[in-house]
Order: sequence, then C-alpha cells, then structure tokens
Amino acid sequence: MFVILLLAPLIIGSRFIKNDNEIFGLDTTQSLKGLFACFVLLHHLFPFYVHMFPSLETYKHLGFIAVSGFFMISGYGLTYGVIKRDGYLKGFIIKRMLPIVVSYYISALLYLFMFWYNHSLSPEQASIILTAKYYWFFFAILIFYLGFYFSFKIFPRKIAMLLSCFWIAAYIAYMSFRIASSPDINGFWLINSSLAFPFGIALSIYKDKIVKFIKKRYIIKLIVCSAVFAASFAGELLITEPRSLSRLTCELIASVSLCALITVLSVRFRLKSAVLEWFGKISFELYLMFAAFQAFFYNDQDDFGKSIIKIVLIIVCTVISAWIVRLVKNLIMQIVRKVCK
Repeated sequence: MFVILLLAPLIIGSRFIKNDNEIFGLDTTQSLKGLFACFVLLHHLFPFYVHMFPSLETYKHLGFIAVSGFFMISGYGLTYGVIKRDGYLKGFIIKRMLPIVVSYYISALLYLFMFWYNHSLSPEQASIILTAKYYWFFFAILIFYLGFYFSFKIFPRKIAMLLSCFWIAAYIAYMSFRIASSPDINGFWLINSSLAFPFGIALSIYKDKIVKFIKKRYIIKLIVCSAVFAASFAGELLITEPRSLSRLTCELIASVSLCALITVLSVRFRLKSAVLEWFGKISFELYLMFAAFQAFFYNDQDDFGKSIIKIVLIIVCTVISAWIVRLVKNLIMQIVRKVCK
C-alpha cells in the first residue's frame, strides 16, 4: 500500500499508446527513464525503512533491473545520434560527458553544505563526497561513454559496436577483480547491469532487422522474453549468496532479457506520461540528490509517524533540488559552449 501511494502520482496520467511508427521515441525513452528513476529511489529506500514498510522489500532486487534500463536507453540513444546526425561526435566530451561531471559537483557542493550545516562534515566525509567514492554509476556511465566515443570516432559502426562490447567486457573483468579482492563489496551491483549498454548499441544499429524479426510471430517473442526474464529473475531471488557466480549469471541474463522484453513491448506500444517524462529529464540529478537527503534526514530512532514525514521530506527535497541542479548545470553548460565555440 505504501509503495502504491508513492507511485500513484506518477502512474496517474500514464498511458500506453499503440505504436505505429518508431520504437523508443523520445516520449517513451524519457518516460521509461522516469519510471526507472522511481524504482532506483525506492530500491535505495529499502535498507532504511523496510522494517516499517514491508512493501519496500519488493524493490530490494530491482536496483540492477532499473539501472539496466538506463544503460540500454543510453546505448541506444548515443548510437541513434551517431546514425541520424552528421557530426554528432563533434564536441562529444563537452556535450555529453562534461554535463554529467558538472551535475555531480553541483550536487556535491550541496551535499557538503548539508553536512556542514548539520555539524557532521569531517575531512574524511568531504574527501568521500569530492571523489565520488560511493557513486559507482557516475564513474560507470563516464567509462561507458568514453569507450563509445573512441570506438565510434575512429572505426566504422559495426566494428565500433564490437569494440564497445570489448570495452564493457574489460570493465566487467576489472570490476570482477575488484569485487573478488574486496570482501566489503557485498554483491555484483558494479557489473550486473553492464551488458544492457552494448545491447542498446546493437539495437540501434540493427533496429530495422530486429523490429522485422519481432513482428513475425510477435506473441511467441513476447512469451519467450517474458519467460526468460521471469526465470532468471526468480533465480536471482532464490540464490541468497550475494557473491555467488550463479547469482551473477542470473542477474546478467535478467538484465539482457529485460532489455529484450522492453524492446518487444516497444514495437507495439509507446509509454507516454508527462510526469514520468519530466522525471526522466532529471533522472541523473534525482539519483545524485536522493542519497544526500536520505543521509541528512534519516534517524534510526524515528518512530512510524516521523518516518512518514522524513520519507515525504526526502522525496520532495530530492525532486526540487534535482530540478535546481539541472537548471544550474544547463546555465553552466551554456557558458561553456559559448567559450568553446
């Protein structure tokens, strides 16, 4: 019930429209990003409030699923830009990568101010924030974008796609080594959604062939993708050891099969929601600011009533501050682009 109340304002007004044109139009991708952002936020709420709101247990295992959606949309969108727009990669680092860094450090300054205001800012805490030590997604997306840029800047598309796959494979291998040598990393969340990015790249390059393939015996494709996703996700749920290779295998299959399922659905339907689209536009900033306000407001001594108030405050402050961070980021990027012309 609690989760339904949280999502109700977003679900109201959402609608599926029969898709007669292109898969993954801008309205669909932005709405999906908004929906995935909500799942990520609920996933991060889980450890703190599940003892009071058991329905949050549902989202314990959905973090990597939501991130998979983000990675797929990113890979698809970047490749679509290369295919459809001449000179798309010109100034790519400034246009696509620098805004991510700017958003992070604007949010980091707010984070530092909040800790200073709360009299809990230590040199160690400041170092953690300024180096983005616990923001793995921030580093992952920059690494993926960098590999994409050099691959598609230098080589033809199909070769670049293969090189991007090797780049992601190298990332997975390196992170696997880190996980194996670091007992404090409890799980494979650094890598279990990574394959979604090259999936999105391949989907964009072979879109016409893939759509044609899906349309033939559509229901069978839908059932197969649904079954594979359900089975692999069930395996992830049943294997309780977080560092088990069997669990990682299930997570990787679930990640890719979710991407396939979303692709199959998008052939017939478009998701359209003004609220979710707006959330999609600030999805990265939501991710950044949510952790700050969660740390600022949370107190394990709070009773049920205070917890409700704190959760509402966390969500409202996160949304407002994410919007502000995005506005400031856009102003800074306008200045940067003028200077770099």
